[in-house]
Amino acid sequence: MTSKELLAHIDRLRRDRGLLTPAELAALCDRDNVVLDPFSVLVSRNARFGSGNLLEPAVAIVGSGGEIEIGDGNTFFTGARIDASAGGIKIGDGNRLGEGGLTLRVSSAATELIVGDGGRYQGGATVQGPADLGSGSQILGNILAQGVTLAAGGSFLEPNPDKRGAVLKGFGVARGISLGQGRVIAGSGTFSEADAVWQSSNHPPGAPFGRA
Repeated sequence: MTSKELLAHIDRLRRDRGLLTPAELAALCDRDNVVLDPFSVLVSRNARFGSGNLLEPAVAIVGSGGEIEIGDGNTFFTGARIDASAGGIKIGDGNRLGEGGLTLRVSSAATELIVGDGGRYQGGATVQGPADLGSGSQILGNILAQGVTLAAGGSFLEPNPDKRGAVLKGFGVARGISLGQGRVIAGSGTFSEADAVWQSSNHPPGAPFGRA
C-alpha cells in the first residue's frame, strides 16, 4: 500500500464513522486551534470548536448521535475522551481536561452535560450526564460522577479557597451530589454531601488547589 493509498484508507474509515479526516483536523488550526497529532486524535463531525483550543495526541471527541460544543482556550490532555452518543455536551472556555485521564459521557437523548469556564477535570475521572459542572469547579481523581451539580466560583487560582468552584477529589462513586461554592468532598470509595467541608480547611488562602 502506497502512502497515498494509506491516507485514502484512513480518510475512508473516518468518514464512514462520522469523524473528521486528518486533513480536516489540521484545518481547525485556521481558527488558532492546535491539533498536535491529527493521526491519533479523533473528532466527531458533530463537534463545534471556538478558537485557541489545544488537543494533545490520543484525544477522542466523538459521538455521532449527540452535539458537542466547545468554547475557547481549552486544553485536552492525552487520554481525554468526550463522548456524546446522544444528548449534548457543552464545554466553556479555559478548562483543563484529562490530565491523567478523563471521560465525559452523555448517552441519553435530551440529556446535557455542561462544563463552565476555568475548571479542572483529571486523574481518571468519569462524568456521566446529566451533569452541571460550574465555572471553576474541579473533579480530581479516579471518580465516577453521575448526575452531579458543582456550583460555580473562582478557578483553582482564586486566592480565597472558599470562593472557588465546588470540588470532588479522591476516588469512588459520586452519585446525585449537589455541592455549593467553596465546598469540597474528599471521597474514599463513596461520596456524601454530609462530608462536605470548606476548601479553606485544607488549603490556606492564596494557595492554588492541589498545590498547597
